[in-house]
Amino acid sequence: MSIGLVKGYTAKQYADLAAQANAEGKLLKITETGDVEIVYPTYTLAEKKVFKLKQISQKTKEQIVGGFISTATGGEVTFDSDEATQSTMQTMYAATQSPDFANHPVYQGVIPVRGFAEGSTIKTVFYLNATQVQKFMDDLALHIGKCKQEGWAKQALVEVASTVEELEQIVL
Repeated sequence: MSIGLVKGYTAKQYADLAAQANAEGKLLKITETGDVEIVYPTYTLAEKKVFKLKQISQKTKEQIVGGFISTATGGEVTFDSDEATQSTMQTMYAATQSPDFANHPVYQGVIPVRGFAEGSTIKTVFYLNATQVQKFMDDLALHIGKCKQEGWAKQALVEVASTVEELEQIVL
């Protein structure tokens, strides 16, 4: 049966429903009449552990790239922490280590970085000097490390879980 022909669903609606069910560890079943049923499959503890570890890995990645708070400006600012920002700021940090950084016509001693000042919903450009860029990178590294450690702690709980109930109590 074609996805577009599932009774009462467009292809997008069915795909969205399937993605949601999959994220929750459930399955969709198309009956002989074309209806869609949500099936709660029975998995072994080992299979549920694999699923829970994937969820933890995904959640950890989302937390890492979901932004972080830095005090590099002297106040709390929420900056992006997606992979492109991480890479860019590593490059910018390297630029601050150049003896020409302070007088370079592009930098003139500062690196522009956008973020949300505490309490603001509007991104502002902050101009960070070399010391502030170092603090930004320190705060970013601490953010990433904290997210990873929290993920590792949850992975350890999965490894020692001996029942499905214990596994289900692990909050993402």
